[in-house]
Amino acid sequence: MTNHLATIFSQHSFLGGCNRAFRHKWFDEYGWWFVYSSKLDGAFCVCCALFTKPADRKKLGVMINSPFAKWHHKSDVIGHHPKKVSHAFAVQEAELFIQSVENPETTIPILTDSIRQINMDENRHILKSVAETVLYCGRQCIALRGDNEHLQSQREPQSSNKAQPTGRTQPSGNPGNFLALMKLLANHDKKLKQHMESPKLRNATYLSPQTQNEMIDVIGKLMIQAKIVEEIKEAQIYTIMVDEVTSHNIELMPLCIRFVDKDCNIREELLEICAMARITGKHIASTVKGVLSGLGIHLADCRGQGYDGASNMSSENVGVQALIKKDAPKAVYTHCSGHCLNLVIAHSCAIPIVRNTLDKMKSTVLFFTYSPKREGLLKEVAKKGAQSMGQMKPLIDVCRTRWAARHEAYSHFYNSFIHIIKSLEVISLGQHSDEYSQDVTTGWACQNKVEARGLLSGLETFDFVITFVTVYQFRSHLAGITVKL
Repeated sequence: MTNHLATIFSQHSFLGGCNRAFRHKWFDEYGWWFVYSSKLDGAFCVCCALFTKPADRKKLGVMINSPFAKWHHKSDVIGHHPKKVSHAFAVQEAELFIQSVENPETTIPILTDSIRQINMDENRHILKSVAETVLYCGRQCIALRGDNEHLQSQREPQSSNKAQPTGRTQPSGNPGNFLALMKLLANHDKKLKQHMESPKLRNATYLSPQTQNEMIDVIGKLMIQAKIVEEIKEAQIYTIMVDEVTSHNIELMPLCIRFVDKDCNIREELLEICAMARITGKHIASTVKGVLSGLGIHLADCRGQGYDGASNMSSENVGVQALIKKDAPKAVYTHCSGHCLNLVIAHSCAIPIVRNTLDKMKSTVLFFTYSPKREGLLKEVAKKGAQSMGQMKPLIDVCRTRWAARHEAYSHFYNSFIHIIKSLEVISLGQHSDEYSQDVTTGWACQNKVEARGLLSGLETFDFVITFVTVYQFRSHLAGITVKL
């Protein structure tokens, strides 16, 4: 119809020799819906021609399906046309169309899209808070879960004036760090607070343990792991480092990759922790190959392997290093330097004089830490001598596995040695009673005196002093190496 409808005409036609033609003033007489086609030399109702329903169009004729040009019947046809029901409907549709073009924000699709966009923005805002909370817990190494994670039970009653139902008690328990942090953030975020108090959808609160696990998977695999894999591919060559550990009666295998990044920094990154049904060399090697293949890392680019000296790892026939070499011939196996250092230290500590020195040190630490009164005496002695000896750090028991923690225990014992000797003299011999309060200098049982006298005689021997100082100095030089390895 756009090719035929116009409000400006260039020629006039006369019917039957009569001096009758289209008049321009008729536009003002009938209104905006009335148009003239100069090509067809006829008038149309633009509303009916464009917006009449297809089912009703067949019943209609001039001014809709064909032009009206019988000007001597103008009053009968054009004058009665606005009274038709179909015309009123078409005009209404045309006005709605014009309104939608001039003001698109008022249309139903736009309004629907606007509501959808508002909901999307709110959901993204809430998910951002959830992600930030999960990241905070992960960076601080704190657990997310609690023993009472039902959000309804954590909400405070709306009014204290309302009578509480009898026989019901307010649920108690720890909601966990995740929900606690979310509630803290909600105190400063109106949208988040409204969502937590009255979510629009009960099955889309984004606060459930399932959502927390999904968020951890997304952040861990699609973001952190993907970034590490991208850097490994840029470096191209890398080294595999694998070990096994048992946690909650489940065999786990952390897979780490050592590589040099684009800034020439040596990096060691945890790639994945795999649950192992068996820890034979065949199963471990198969798992390593599967993980690398799934992440798109070419095993042929591997240039090194770092494991402990167990047979399932180091065997030249059925060990992991031998099975990996079949697909990566240039992957040289190296016995883990940290494990080697650990073995050296363990063997050196098995020497009788070293073992006896460490046993005496451990007994002394337990003697003071297992009794509040004895520990109080040591603290008071240390406080009196703090000006000359410096502030005393608390005694730490010797760790059986972490050698870096052992050095910290040696360091604290070394710095507190003078205070320990003086405290044992107070208990066993009753000396220095005038220097400290009676609460810590009197009332010691005979068993405490006997134990203190035995420890004092052992700590004052030449063998203990020389051996302990030697071990301490030796461990001081190895402390940094232990951490780096």
